[in-house]
Amino acid sequence: GLEELNETLMDAPQTDAIIAACETLPFMADKRLIIVREHPALTGRAEELARTEHRDAYDVATARAVAALPTLLELCVPFIREGGLFLGLKGRSAMQELEASRHAIGELKCKVRFTKEYEIGEGDAAQARGILLLEKLAPTPATYPRAYARMKSRPL
Repeated sequence: GLEELNETLMDAPQTDAIIAACETLPFMADKRLIIVREHPALTGRAEELARTEHRDAYDVATARAVAALPTLLELCVPFIREGGLFLGLKGRSAMQELEASRHAIGELKCKVRFTKEYEIGEGDAAQARGILLLEKLAPTPATYPRAYARMKSRPL
């Protein structure tokens, strides 16, 4: 199960984002809380931690509701080893974001492996979502990730 995986969680300084995520996802709460208790989160900014021993160190990276896809890729892909995967959990504009991210995908040496659009809920309460799975084909160029302000002002 999930509790058997060797996980490293990353959290921005002085936030409780991981704990909040546990509380909003009751079907995952127990397993996520096990990971949080057994494997403390890294504290720091992704663009700084990606220039440490954590670069190219992980099989999978994922994030949700952090940023637009080009920025999210630039923050996550440097952590993934060659052949590893990025799992993007996006909202209703997932496929549009994917199309707008073609340059970022190429620049960061990735390839789209799988996409899936789906809905949560029913009827008027239904919310569109998208899953994006990308494979990292080669090492991330050393210039990435850039400073967050640069990513925001000049997205890939």
